[in-house]
Amino acid sequence: MDPLTVMQAGVTNKVPVMMGLTETHFVFNQVSNMLHTPYLLKHLNHHWRKVFPLIFEYNKFYTNFSEESQNMISKQVRKFYFHGKSIDENQGEFLKQALSDRLFRSGMKQTIKLLAKHGPVYPFILASPKKSLNNGLPWIAGFDDGRSVLSNSMKTVMGYEKAVQAEKLLNIIQKLIVSFAKNKRPVDQTGGENPWNALDPSKISSQKPLMYYRIGLETTLVPEPFTAGVDFWEKTLRKAKKKNIG
Repeated sequence: MDPLTVMQAGVTNKVPVMMGLTETHFVFNQVSNMLHTPYLLKHLNHHWRKVFPLIFEYNKFYTNFSEESQNMISKQVRKFYFHGKSIDENQGEFLKQALSDRLFRSGMKQTIKLLAKHGPVYPFILASPKKSLNNGLPWIAGFDDGRSVLSNSMKTVMGYEKAVQAEKLLNIIQKLIVSFAKNKRPVDQTGGENPWNALDPSKISSQKPLMYYRIGLETTLVPEPFTAGVDFWEKTLRKAKKKNIG
């Protein structure tokens, strides 16, 4: 059975769930490559309507959308994120935002909202400080990076040099996960003032942003920082589906 159908029907196991994403995902490298490769940047601008469905996973293989619907969405994305302007090397943040909203944040929020109707859900954002914490490498661009640091802390990767800040962040993450396994809810071990409570199902449908637990060198509750982008994709997708059906 389709996972989305299962979650909508509420026939999943009623167990607590920790669910989240990294503040800056692996699109960092993808965007950097596109913006610093002249012919790719030129192709992205001159053939946006053809490239868009591929990089944003809106081609027919994924969605069965008509070409008309794809073109409609591509124009709206160009307007929403880039204000209708050409994409250049100075707009990397906007392109990262667009890709992250579409490929990761939208799906995660939809899953969180569905699961929270039937059991406790603890959403989090794994912080990515601007400065590197992991021996010159971007921190953290994906959960694979977290596993890599864990391996390094255990001296299983050759050439490891201890990074104090990375070790501190790893320790915070480990304690949260251990407390979640023991108590069925994560307990802040850093002395934070705001407890990490499960989402209140009665407030999920409201217009207010959901609250996430930001896990960094300091942990704190923060309002969802990507509400506008996620809402944009949800509305755009809904409109495109109706257009396809009609």
